[in-house]
Amino acid sequence: MFVKMKIYSIIVLSLLVTQILSQFSCGPGICTDHTCCACRQNPNPTDGNGFLEFDASCQLNAGGLHCIADSGCRLCYKPTFGAINVGDRPICARFANLEDVCEDEACCMNHQNPNPTDGNGFFEFDADCKLNGGGLHCIAESGCRLCYKPILGGINVGDRPICRRFAALPATFDFPPNCSNEACCIDSQNPNDVDGNGFLEFDANCKSNGGGLHCVHDGGCRLCYKPVLGGINVGDRPICTRFLNLLPKCENAQCCFDLQSPNENNGNGFLEFDLSCKVNGGGLHCVHDSGCRLCFKPVLGGVNVGDRPVCQRFLNLNPQCNDQQCCFDMQSPNENTGNGFLEFKDDCKTNGGGIHCVGNTGCRLCFKPVLGGDNIGDRPFCDRFAIGDQGM
Repeated sequence: MFVKMKIYSIIVLSLLVTQILSQFSCGPGICTDHTCCACRQNPNPTDGNGFLEFDASCQLNAGGLHCIADSGCRLCYKPTFGAINVGDRPICARFANLEDVCEDEACCMNHQNPNPTDGNGFFEFDADCKLNGGGLHCIAESGCRLCYKPILGGINVGDRPICRRFAALPATFDFPPNCSNEACCIDSQNPNDVDGNGFLEFDANCKSNGGGLHCVHDGGCRLCYKPVLGGINVGDRPICTRFLNLLPKCENAQCCFDLQSPNENNGNGFLEFDLSCKVNGGGLHCVHDSGCRLCFKPVLGGVNVGDRPVCQRFLNLNPQCNDQQCCFDMQSPNENTGNGFLEFKDDCKTNGGGIHCVGNTGCRLCFKPVLGGDNIGDRPFCDRFAIGDQGM
């Protein structure tokens, strides 16, 4: 009886030790094996992102591409049919042979998860996708590649090739359009008047050689943008020729203020007068040749869409800090994603600051490493959250 109790005690003790060691491997510090990295990961099995694996090269010099600083772990991808590999991560070594290998079109179609509304997410069989880890548009080396079903008004995410089975659709579908004038393209468009996207116009250059930039295949039509203040020009389309006269010609700042449709919460959609935006179709950040350019109002926690210049009238909006605590008081961080943190940097106090600086406040945006988080704007890691500190 005593012997049995002793054996039982040893077993229980071993399990407790194992559990304690397992928990310790998830603590702060540098990982030295796969178990430690797997313990720290926060994966999404639905889309294959957020997995971690051990990589010795991620232990030195603040890590490298795909490394979580110098933690010893790197982000990797689990091949999942129909998913998008965010960040183009390497496939995790333990999942390298996980995906199915297709031998025909039917197999690939069974794995696809398409969106018939915008034409994305379709698969087709391609023998070249079975070798050497696949290639452009391939789903690893599964034998399948991502392809696009032409949908007027849809956006071909990733510039995928048109699926072979959709290259010659029946006449009832009427795609691609065979247009020779503006009216035909307008009849074929599916526009969104709220954000200005999805408009079409005739362009003779879009009728040959598969079309070109912004062309809808070789049907004679190209995607163009209707200027809508506050809207976002998806794909940086050219402004439709027929809408050029809708733009006002401003001669002063007040005119641009009256036109803007700003968002005070994220700092986007503001306008300011710029004389250089009145000639030659405008330039970078200009609203064509209206005399107005898009600019950004520094809002802590906001994301500067399009990397706009800070509006001149907001350059001195924020206080100037001389220490860390001042910057901490100004920040509006998100602990779940690691974004919105600030730290004091003396270089951010002059000449309008620099990259990642919040104007010339003395503060710069920085990132808190959060496993599974997404570093918006590729910010530097905050000094106080270096891997190995308790702040991680």
